[in-house]
Amino acid sequence: LQGLTKLRYLNLSANSFVGNDTMGLLGKLTSLEVINLVGSNISGTLRNTGTTILSKHSFMWVFLALIILHVYVTAFKNVKHMRELHLRSNQLSGSIPSSLFELPRLEYLDLSENLFQGHIPMSSFANIYSALRALKLSGNNLSGAFHFFWLRNCTMLEKIDLSGNSDLSIDVKFHGLAPTFQLRSLVLSGCKIDDSIIEGPNFLGTQHHLQMLDLSHNNLTGSVPNWIFANIATLVYLNIASNSLVGSIDPMWHHQSALEMINISSNHFVGQLPTNISSVFPNLEV
Repeated sequence: LQGLTKLRYLNLSANSFVGNDTMGLLGKLTSLEVINLVGSNISGTLRNTGTTILSKHSFMWVFLALIILHVYVTAFKNVKHMRELHLRSNQLSGSIPSSLFELPRLEYLDLSENLFQGHIPMSSFANIYSALRALKLSGNNLSGAFHFFWLRNCTMLEKIDLSGNSDLSIDVKFHGLAPTFQLRSLVLSGCKIDDSIIEGPNFLGTQHHLQMLDLSHNNLTGSVPNWIFANIATLVYLNIASNSLVGSIDPMWHHQSALEMINISSNHFVGQLPTNISSVFPNLEV
């Protein structure tokens, strides 16, 4: 593949890579824009630095080392056109390379359903480019803290999924600033989220196009988040199940005609379902 210097799209997904084939020098594929390796049976440890990566799947590790990861060599610096990186549903482990968040044109990053550990390599000074539209890191073993403030310059951001990282603490504060993005999907199920996400006011009150909100399995406490129903009339999917929320559910029955799925199970709500539920939720499926 090293001679395909104009290759822009490479899809090797849904395979089961084995053997000891080695394909090096793929860093010369400087035109690559999309890499799809979803469900390709890739395993091993990804490293930020180093010249040797050992794995029984050496073909894929040389590929990942030279194309995707920021290794000691300069190959990664040459892949400036990368727009989409799909690595979902593999067995990748180790830490997430910080250099992934420095790709200037990256729009879609999906590392979900792997075995990544450690913190998400961002900070308040992170140089995250504004092109990012989707950040999906769910179903890993990530830990430490993740601050939404780090994403303040991502003007195009639409989807965030950090669910299934039970040791990941999430801070949604923007310190008085309004985010520049408008999310369509926010999935934070099974993380460590502070109750401030429902107490408000917070950045969710500024998201006027949000269609999917999942805050389930977080042990959130307090009253039902009235502001969700008053300020976000675009919700299609709402899941706040398996928390410790209390109070009346009456605020839910206003201004939510777009909802197709509601899950408020395993909480401590009181009240009654509306007698005119079919007119309150004309699009309800679940």
